Amino acid sequence: MVLKGGAKASSKPFKARHSAKMSTNVLERANDWQVQFDLDLESIASPKRARALPSEIAVVSGEGSCPDGVVWSMETKTVIMLELTSPWEENLGKRHKQKMEKYNQLVIDLEQGKHNGIRWNAQLLCVEIGARGALHEMAWGRMCNTFGISKKTRKALRDAMQDAAIQCSHFIFLCRYHKVWDPQALRDTWVPPQRDLPAVPKTDSAASCDEKNEKVLEEQVSSSSNKGDISLGMCQ
Repeated sequence: MVLKGGAKASSKPFKARHSAKMSTNVLERANDWQVQFDLDLESIASPKRARALPSEIAVVSGEGSCPDGVVWSMETKTVIMLELTSPWEENLGKRHKQKMEKYNQLVIDLEQGKHNGIRWNAQLLCVEIGARGALHEMAWGRMCNTFGISKKTRKALRDAMQDAAIQCSHFIFLCRYHKVWDPQALRDTWVPPQRDLPAVPKTDSAASCDEKNEKVLEEQVSSSSNKGDISLGMCQ
């Protein structure tokens, strides 16, 4: 099979699928989780690309070797690779498939123990957020389930991602005639979810006030020939 541009389709088995055994909170299975993202945040105003996979997982280079994020546990030999893409909304499904294929061989090699002799329980999570803020819902839900993200945090994270995507798209639009772009700081759109406040129990004084109000109203209704003249002189 030949793809556009003369490139041949890979005949290798497609292994970078989503594992059912990681469909629930995988973070509960170990206490030594580490996280690395492909950004060097020492310079917030001008972040740079960082290294590829941590050396204890694999020493690799080239195409399909540098996912955006890596979460791993040496205790359980589990590695989860994260890849974030922000395409035009009509291309969400297409870009998702491309990224899954891009890291397919890396997942196969890790599971077969071709790096450092360790057979990793490897999973690839590709998440897409459109340039106008739409989400690839299936991929988004799979990532949230894998990390056990709660409903409220999931909503806050979704809102932050959508805001960041829209702001960046707007900046690109504003700079469409500029040949040189100045370095920009990362967009901090995260707003923590609000906590539920505990219900305030009704005090005795409030309860007695309610009873008093009810009695006053009953007396005024029964004694007044014209209900429109009822006075609402109740306690607060």
